[in-house]
Amino acid sequence: MGVKGGERTRRICIVMLAAFLIVAILPTSNVFAANSGYGTDSLLFGKTLGFNSWTTDKLTDGSDETGEIIYGRVNSYTPKYGFPTTSDLPRVAQAYIRADAAVNTALGVRITFADDTVVDYSVTVSSTGIQDYFIPIPSTKRVKSVIFWAEPFTPVYEVDLKGILDPDTTPPAAPTGLTGVSGDTKVTLNWNANSESDLDHYVVYVDGVAKATVRTNRATITDLVNGKEYAFRVTAVDTSGNESAKSAEIKKTPVGPPPPDTTPPGVPTLNGKPGKKQAVLDWTKPGDADLAGYYLYQDGTKINTLSATNTVVNGLENGKQYKFQVSAFDTSGNESAKSNTVTVTPADRIDVVLIPNGDSIVVQITGGSPPYHIDWGAAQKTISDTQYVIANLSYGTDYTVTITDAGGLTYTQTVNTGTEKGFIPPTFPNPQEMFQRLLDVFGTAGTIGMAIIGGALALGILVVLARWAWILLKGWLAKSR
Repeated sequence: MGVKGGERTRRICIVMLAAFLIVAILPTSNVFAANSGYGTDSLLFGKTLGFNSWTTDKLTDGSDETGEIIYGRVNSYTPKYGFPTTSDLPRVAQAYIRADAAVNTALGVRITFADDTVVDYSVTVSSTGIQDYFIPIPSTKRVKSVIFWAEPFTPVYEVDLKGILDPDTTPPAAPTGLTGVSGDTKVTLNWNANSESDLDHYVVYVDGVAKATVRTNRATITDLVNGKEYAFRVTAVDTSGNESAKSAEIKKTPVGPPPPDTTPPGVPTLNGKPGKKQAVLDWTKPGDADLAGYYLYQDGTKINTLSATNTVVNGLENGKQYKFQVSAFDTSGNESAKSNTVTVTPADRIDVVLIPNGDSIVVQITGGSPPYHIDWGAAQKTISDTQYVIANLSYGTDYTVTITDAGGLTYTQTVNTGTEKGFIPPTFPNPQEMFQRLLDVFGTAGTIGMAIIGGALALGILVVLARWAWILLKGWLAKSR
């Protein structure tokens, strides 16, 4: 047992000594490295050259092996990642070798393609020193493996590959939600923005022809013909130049501005009532859709611009006549003809007659401006007529009646209802009010006079004709006897 154990120990020591000698000799023995046929750079054993991160930039292993010198043939390199199909294999466009080459040294790569064809690509070095060498690979076929080589006895510092990106042939989605608004010789388009990360721009088609390129989801197409219908569609284009299908089509017709509005609104009808040092006015509203407001005229002079259909003119002189008119204007500034003329004479009192009638009081108003508010203590009432009967009162009882018109004029009187009902005299229009009504109808006093004269003449002619007829009738009766 002891002999056997010593023998085993001796053998182990010999193996360790041999390993030490090999490690000590390799870094300094060029002849050994050359004869071995393979380099000792750990880059080429178990490390990938970047096939897992295929980009358009130069692929590296992540470190610079300057200072790690290898000689002769460089080890074969096969992608370490499990590409499931041949179409997933990478494609090589350029080999990169950093080497300290001697004169007339050849550097190259041997590529095995996916179809198992093998091709050598090389470059002849004509100068010494550390240089970067690029070997183009004029093929777009996919690659199974690559062998880098440098002969004879050329120190190589770095080996890398440059790949080809598979071309992007997938177009963006067709834009959606296309809408348009017509304008003067133009149409403004909007659509939903695409969500692709590689989206570059949109193309607007007018009647099937590309008209504009824009980078936002909005475009205004100009130089169109008003009144002509156009068909619009939009496509999306990515950074690889792939163009989507066209969007749904919309049709729009540019339109010019409308002709200027020169039609005035309808003419309002004016009503007026006197108040204390004021005129209470209101008028009808024309039915025009573009109605904007009204102008108020006093004695032929414009005094106000209004939006409502009523107003109160204050600061007038009681007992003096004022003539008012109103006109309407629209949003284009067209003014209607002036309304009828209303003459208003402000007053400082209300003319009221209160007639007791047993269980009621008859109210007769001959002045002021309606509506009238009547308050008799027990109740209240607002009326627009000039006569009202306060009913259901107590016989022989005093009631204080207060009447207020629209202009703020007030009349107050205490009346006893009496013990029995009496005769209620009829009311006649106030002469001044009657004359005012005639003015409102005929316009001027001269017109009223002409109407009276014309009426008198017509009445006289009728009387003469009636007299002649009577005379003829009497004569005929006498002869018939």
